[in-house]
Amino acid sequence: MTDETARRIGFTEILYSVVIATALSRLSFGVSLRNAMLLFAVLILLSDWVEYIAGIEKTDGSVSGMRIFAADMLVLLVWNTIAIIPSEEFFWYVAFLGVFFMSQQVWELIADRYSSIELLTTPTTGLVVAYVGMAIAVNADLVEDHISLALCVLLFIIAKTPAWLRIQSREEPIQI
Repeated sequence: MTDETARRIGFTEILYSVVIATALSRLSFGVSLRNAMLLFAVLILLSDWVEYIAGIEKTDGSVSGMRIFAADMLVLLVWNTIAIIPSEEFFWYVAFLGVFFMSQQVWELIADRYSSIELLTTPTTGLVVAYVGMAIAVNADLVEDHISLALCVLLFIIAKTPAWLRIQSREEPIQI
C-alpha cells in the first residue's frame, strides 16, 4: 500500500541522518564544552534539514539535480568538519560555523532561491558576519569560549526564528 502524500526519502536525507548519528556517538558523559559544542552543531544541522525539506519543494524545476546535490554535499562536509573540531580549537569551531552558514548561502544561490543582492540581506548572512566576528574575538582572547558559545546559540536562535515561524505557519505540513 502506497500513500500518495508520503514524502520520498532520498540519498541526501539518509546522509543527514548518518552524519547526525555519527556526531551523537561522539558525545561523552558529563557536562563539557565539547558536548555543548556538539549538541549545538546537531541543533544547527537539524534546523538546516527542516529548512532544506521546506526549501527543496520550492526550488525551480530548471535547477540541476546534480548542482543541488553538490551543494548538499558541501553543506554536509562543512558541518561534519564542525562536529570533529575539538574544544581546544574553539576558534576553528566558531570560524567553521561562519563557513557553514556561508555554505548554506551557496546552496541558496545554486537553488536560485535568492539573487546575489537579496542574499546579502538574509539573516543567514548576518550569522556569517557575526560568527566571523566572534571567531576574531575568540582568537584575540576577548571573550571566553563558553561565553562565546552561549552568544553563538543566542545569535542562531534570533536569526533563525523568522524562518522557523514561516515554516510553522505554512498551510500544508512539511512531510518528514
